[in-house]
Amino acid sequence: MINISVVVPLFNSAPYMKTCIESFLNQTFKEAELILVDDASPDKSYEIARCYEEDNQGVIRAFHYEVNRRAGGARNHGLRNAQGEYVLFVDADDWMAPTMLEELYQKVIEDDCDIVDCDCYETKGEDDTKPVYSVSLGKELEGEFDKNKRIDCIVNGGRCFTKIYRRKMLIDHQLFYPENIRFEDNGIGPLMCCFANRLGKVNKALYYYRVDNPNSQMGTVLGLAAVKDRMKSMLYLIDKSKELNLFDEYNVGIEYRFLELYYASNIQIFVRGNFKMTRDEMIEMRKNVETLFSNYMKNPYMKKYFPLRYKICCFCNGICPEMVFVYRLFFKIAYACFFEIRKIKKSIHR
Repeated sequence: MINISVVVPLFNSAPYMKTCIESFLNQTFKEAELILVDDASPDKSYEIARCYEEDNQGVIRAFHYEVNRRAGGARNHGLRNAQGEYVLFVDADDWMAPTMLEELYQKVIEDDCDIVDCDCYETKGEDDTKPVYSVSLGKELEGEFDKNKRIDCIVNGGRCFTKIYRRKMLIDHQLFYPENIRFEDNGIGPLMCCFANRLGKVNKALYYYRVDNPNSQMGTVLGLAAVKDRMKSMLYLIDKSKELNLFDEYNVGIEYRFLELYYASNIQIFVRGNFKMTRDEMIEMRKNVETLFSNYMKNPYMKKYFPLRYKICCFCNGICPEMVFVYRLFFKIAYACFFEIRKIKKSIHR
C-alpha cells in the first residue's frame, strides 16, 4: 500500500540525484513511492533515474519529457501519476532525514490532517557541519483551520517541500503549478492551504535544503527574466484564486504575497544585483501593482511583516524611480565599506 508519493523534478540533476534518491530509500517509512520526472535534461539525469527504477521496481518510477516545462510541469506530471494518499514535492538537489516521512505521516494518523508541515535545514552540502535551522510554518497555525488561519498561512506559507498534502484535495481543486516559468511555488503554494480543514506541525527540521547550487532557481534570480517570471507567477496566483472563488475572501493575504514576491523582492534584487533596470521598467512595476491593488500601502500584513529594506524599496519607487537608484548607490557603497572593514579587521588579527 502506498500512503505517500514523493515527486522529484529533474533537470541537470545528475550530480545531486544519488543523495536525494538514497535519502528516500533510507526512509524508515516504507509505504511510499518515489516519482522521478526528468524535464528534458541534457545530462544523464534520466539514465540515472531509469537505473534506480530498474533496481527498485514498484517503489521508484521514472518519467521523461522531450520538451522542457520547468519544475512546475514536472511536478504536475508527478501529481497526476501519484498513487499515494499524500504527496510531497522534493527538489532533486535536496534530501530528507531518514524519519521524515514516518514522522509526517504519524501526524496524519493522529490528527487526520490535510497538510502536515515540518521545518528544514539550509545547508551548503552533505559535508556542511553547521546547517542553518529554518522554521517553516508557526506552531500557532496547527489544528482546525478557519479563515484567519488560512490568511495567515497564505501570508506566512513556509516551504512546499516541508509539507505533505492530501492528494485528493489538490486534484479535486485543480491546484496545479504554473508551467514554463521559474518561481512556480509562488504561483500556487499560497492557495494550497485554502481548502485544508486541519494542519499538523512537526517541530523538527526533517528536510535538507541545499543553498549552494549555482544552477538552481535560487542561484539564478538576479536578472530581468526573473522579474518577468515573478510577475507571471503572481498573475497565475491571482487568476487561480479568482477561478476558485478565493480572491475576494482572502484578498488581503493574496495582496500581501503579490507585494512581497513580485514588487518588493524584485526591487530589492535590483538594488543588490548587477543587472540593469530602466526608469520605465521601474514605473511599469509600480503600475502593475497599483492596477491590481490600488490601496496596497494600507495592507496590514505589509506593515507587520515587511523587513525595513522592503518598506524602503516600496516607498522609494512609490515616489519616483530615481529614489530607488539613489538607494541602490548607497547600498552598494555601504556593502563595499562593510567588506573593506572586515578585511582590515582580519589583517589586524593575524
